[in-house]
Amino acid sequence: SVYVSKTDTKTDLGLESDEGCEPYFVALKGDDGYEKYLWQNEAEDTLSFQQIFIADKTGVFQVTVFDEYQCTATDKMSLVVHPVPQIQIEGDSMICGEKTTTLNVSISGTDENVWNFDGNYKWLSNKPDLYIGNQTHTTAKIEVSDWGDYEIYYQLTTIDGCSANDTLKIRFHPKPDANFSFEDDEKCKGYIRILRF
Repeated sequence: SVYVSKTDTKTDLGLESDEGCEPYFVALKGDDGYEKYLWQNEAEDTLSFQQIFIADKTGVFQVTVFDEYQCTATDKMSLVVHPVPQIQIEGDSMICGEKTTTLNVSISGTDENVWNFDGNYKWLSNKPDLYIGNQTHTTAKIEVSDWGDYEIYYQLTTIDGCSANDTLKIRFHPKPDANFSFEDDEKCKGYIRILRF
């Protein structure tokens, strides 16, 4: 006797391609009911044997499903994760006795051509009496008209339209007076002097 088993092995990831700004991921799932799952990249490296695979890097990802008779079906999708630089505003958070300071921004984690072009950065503040001058990608001069607490916002947009943001809380504070004064004690004049700070 010869037994021929008919199968209907198929799988569909539900999308052919996707893209997003780093950090970005897509949860890919092979169809239910199969005995084995094999996830591979475009170089055919084995990535996982689980039913669900988290794709978080640029590449082509393929799933192969195996039924009980070891018949297979495959599907794949292409993912592009656009790089986003890490940014950090650097500068003193407490400015004593002055109403101006200079802030710098460190930009790392990507090639410079991803973010270094005109019109893609913004320096902002939470108060209108703070002036931001001499603005570049990496520096700005801050000037305030009054003492107080402020927030500085910096936003950088990449060539792919992704954004990186940072905030710096800063305080401009007057220097306190630190003067000594001497006073005579009327009861013990000549023997005791009061020192006031």
